[in-house]
Amino acid sequence: MTIVSFDGLSTKKEWTPVPEKKVTAATLAGAVVTILVWILHLTGVDIPSEVAAAITTVLAAVAGYMAPHTHRPDLAEPVARRSTASTS
Repeated sequence: MTIVSFDGLSTKKEWTPVPEKKVTAATLAGAVVTILVWILHLTGVDIPSEVAAAITTVLAAVAGYMAPHTHRPDLAEPVARRSTASTS
């Protein structure tokens, strides 16, 4: 698969079975909220499905935003880094 980056350079990306940290964090947040809503339901607290879905969406977005970025060495360096490295 060929990916064209924002600076117009083509890079090759190989498939990896390890997802990015942001994807993992968002997925786990969604699963945790779903389990918590289920536990609350077992204890007699009813949460409307729309509210549960909204909570899941918001917490998954927050977890994905706050998780650290996974370094991807298969992508080309940003243009700013290459230009500063070659000016010496």
